[in-house]
Amino acid sequence: MRRGRVRWIMADQFGTASGRCDHCSPRVAVAGKYPEDGVAASISGSVSGWLRGSWEGVPMSETTGRRGRPGHDQQAVLRVAVDLFNRQGYDATSVGDVARELGLTKSAIYHHVPSKEHLLQSAIDEALDALTAALDAVSAAEGLDAGQRLRAAVRSSVTVLVDHLPAVTLLLRVHGNTPVEKAALARRRGIDERLAAMVREAADVGAIRADVDPLLTSRLIFGMVNSMTEWLRGDTDGEALADTVTTLAFDGLVRHED
Repeated sequence: MRRGRVRWIMADQFGTASGRCDHCSPRVAVAGKYPEDGVAASISGSVSGWLRGSWEGVPMSETTGRRGRPGHDQQAVLRVAVDLFNRQGYDATSVGDVARELGLTKSAIYHHVPSKEHLLQSAIDEALDALTAALDAVSAAEGLDAGQRLRAAVRSSVTVLVDHLPAVTLLLRVHGNTPVEKAALARRRGIDERLAAMVREAADVGAIRADVDPLLTSRLIFGMVNSMTEWLRGDTDGEALADTVTTLAFDGLVRHED
């Protein structure tokens, strides 16, 4: 099943995250200061639209074959579970906790989902699928050189993060304690490698500084992006925030004469 709306996050070296965000509307293409900004905005909108489903619009019960009880469906159970996992930790949260939060019995929860691990898998897959789709879109975009492609990737990472916070916050807290988490870490390492390769390509063509290790550059840039989950809230203007982050990452804080 194609997962719901989540947020874009980067490598597993970048620490933990907290916070929550109301689900936002899909982004539309907005031209920024650079040509690749408009491409990145278009990418984030199409990724959001493609991934819409379990969080809103398409009840999860329609995709899994399980019939939800009146008043609650699987997407409601998933939203509450992810919120609890983020607030008190996955290991410390039981199916009974989810049931109490929804005002249901444990047996009613199992009517919607087979296990707590299934909820974790669903949320993690949503986050990883969103990031993978966004990187695929950036890689496939035509008319961008290596430097512009990297800038588009950074900008898209911010807009996707703004649009998809709860599942990404959970993804950041994955430590490999279960088979589901170990598989997620392996996928994240693959995404790390793709991002670092984009940085290396931009350095090789002289689009960014080559005297700083590309892996370190990748960790610093996307670590900055990931850190936003510590304070990000639902009323954030994702496009404006993406403009600010890309400007700081590529142009710095020092004023430059036009």
